[in-house]
Amino acid sequence: MVYEQTKRENLSEEERERIEPHESKQNDEQHFYVKMNWLNSNTNVEVQKSEKQNHYFTFGTKELNSYAYKKIVYSNVYNNIDIEYVIPQDKEIGIKYNVIL
Repeated sequence: MVYEQTKRENLSEEERERIEPHESKQNDEQHFYVKMNWLNSNTNVEVQKSEKQNHYFTFGTKELNSYAYKKIVYSNVYNNIDIEYVIPQDKEIGIKYNVIL
């Protein structure tokens, strides 16, 4: 599972002047990534998605496009163990996950 969080903020003119030339002054963005790999997990995991969002992401060809979901459950990651990923409400940032036994 890979999750990207983008934080956008308006910088003051003074802050913009301090940004190194190779950094983006246009977007004022920070990108954070969470990568999770469950070691020695089952290969027959079932993915259940819910709370589909209106927007989607494109990754090149049409077959790689993907809608966003607020909740995804990977069933049987380990025998009788599910992993639930939840994107919190609007004012919270990050991603939460639960290990369901």
